[in-house]
Amino acid sequence: MLRCNIKLLRKFFKLDSQVQNTISNSKIYEPGLICSSCIFEVEPVSNWLFDILTASIIYPNRIIIEQLEGSSLSGQDVLRRSAQLAHRLVGLGVKPGDRVAVQVEKSTDVIILYLSCLRIKAIFLPLNTGYTKNEIAYFINDSKATLFVCDPSNSGQFDDFKATYNIKIETLGR
Repeated sequence: MLRCNIKLLRKFFKLDSQVQNTISNSKIYEPGLICSSCIFEVEPVSNWLFDILTASIIYPNRIIIEQLEGSSLSGQDVLRRSAQLAHRLVGLGVKPGDRVAVQVEKSTDVIILYLSCLRIKAIFLPLNTGYTKNEIAYFINDSKATLFVCDPSNSGQFDDFKATYNIKIETLGR
């Protein structure tokens, strides 16, 4: 099955041989491998979008995100943080196919959250930060989201969503 995935990647993204070797030799693509920090099983081939996005991290120690305040993240840091957050999402009851509605400002943490959703095959539903509470309620109800992630300063205004929409509410940021 892994070779089929490499062929698919090669067909659509024209991967160079170094990326193909990285994917083929990576231990995270072995069937039945259990992630050491997570409670879910990693399946080969089934998570192609995450595979494509992370296949380009050939040099795990190379900086791939530089933040305005001066800190930076390597590819390895991004993968580690996304695995930790994926573990947290699974702990909150998010399952493959569940919608995770997100209304937060753009940040590195949102990228990590997006990758975490991909890891567990949840559907990331970004919501404009300009939406009103009624508009957010519409999207949550329509999508049947199981988790709503918002800015800590706004979390109190959504407390009634928990009972109304049977949704968990978490915050992202400081």
